[in-house]
Amino acid sequence: MLLGVFLALPLQVTSNAGVNWLHALNGEALGATLFATSFGPIWFLMLGTLLASFVLQYGVSRTRSEQTADYLIWAQIILLFLFSLSKAFLGHAGGVQNQETRLLAVFADFLHLSAAAIWLGSLFSLLFFLPRAVKKDYLPEQQKTAYWQTVHRFSPFAIILVGGIFLTGLIGSLIHLPTFSALYTSAYGWIILIKAVLLVIMLLFALYSYLRGQKQGEFLKKSVLGELLIGLVVLFAASVLANVSPPVPKQAKADSTFEGFSAKFNHGKSTKNENPPTQLTDPNKTTRVKEKNYELTLRVEPLKLGPNTLYLDVLENGKRARNLQQAVIKIRCIDMDMGETKIQVPLSKLGKGIVVKDALDMKHRFLINVHVLDKNYQVIERNFIASIK
Repeated sequence: MLLGVFLALPLQVTSNAGVNWLHALNGEALGATLFATSFGPIWFLMLGTLLASFVLQYGVSRTRSEQTADYLIWAQIILLFLFSLSKAFLGHAGGVQNQETRLLAVFADFLHLSAAAIWLGSLFSLLFFLPRAVKKDYLPEQQKTAYWQTVHRFSPFAIILVGGIFLTGLIGSLIHLPTFSALYTSAYGWIILIKAVLLVIMLLFALYSYLRGQKQGEFLKKSVLGELLIGLVVLFAASVLANVSPPVPKQAKADSTFEGFSAKFNHGKSTKNENPPTQLTDPNKTTRVKEKNYELTLRVEPLKLGPNTLYLDVLENGKRARNLQQAVIKIRCIDMDMGETKIQVPLSKLGKGIVVKDALDMKHRFLINVHVLDKNYQVIERNFIASIK
């Protein structure tokens, strides 16, 4: 798990900064990923929970008090649940735009991960630890009875865990799949179907084990091993799913993500009747757009990763507008959730350039919203898209 956390960092840097693995540990890109994106705090939390778990595990191995060991183990379990919750925030669930839906998606993903971990961990214990324990602690004629009593006690928990996995997986599918047809027309949907089929196969193995348990024959080996191996395949499918983007609705594709992001800048108001965003492609060229009685001009220089200078001006009849109250620039990444940067532009700075150090620090597309208010309380607003290279 610790190795996975460490590997997640350069992987995230390659995604954010658009560099290969050889340059993934570049100081600037690494620092931007850890300290300028939502990934950083969650990554530190995951790392901290695992390191604390190592300390607790060391304490368990050193203590001679069974009660102290129990306390340390329960503390470790709580830390690992926190790790699972952190992992949920880094998945697709954490990228859901609507806040209420995002909370539901994250909570469902947390339960999904936790239930799967407990179920597979229990299967591992039934396969490797339980037979040794009963052979050590019971007489030969008592071993089968003790073994099957333990298996039967686990059965209700297994049903709850499987039900939780199914229900939370269904919730995640409903959230991330825009249409039913996306289930069989997208890579994301096909992986979900594969996971569902594998889950059914696991349940068949479990049913076989349950029927065997009614006869209380020999210890379970092949069926539990098969169930565990398929569970590991399901985990692999889940890791693949985490790196496959959910399908985007056709309308959202047609809008080039402008609708959703523009709505964020307008307090959730519809933007269907607004002008589409204007692309900024040349750092040496000033882009001019007409908006009501004004002309907005914007240039981003050098339009590359790192600090950029924004040259914003508001013209009226070819001259700088004098009847303005305020000018605000808001910047948000389109490709991933990195938060929003809001810049209150002093009216005396219009046309002179404002240096932005941290807002355009990834090789992604950014939506730049220009919001101007004149003294007649008329709103002049326009959206631009800057592709940082």
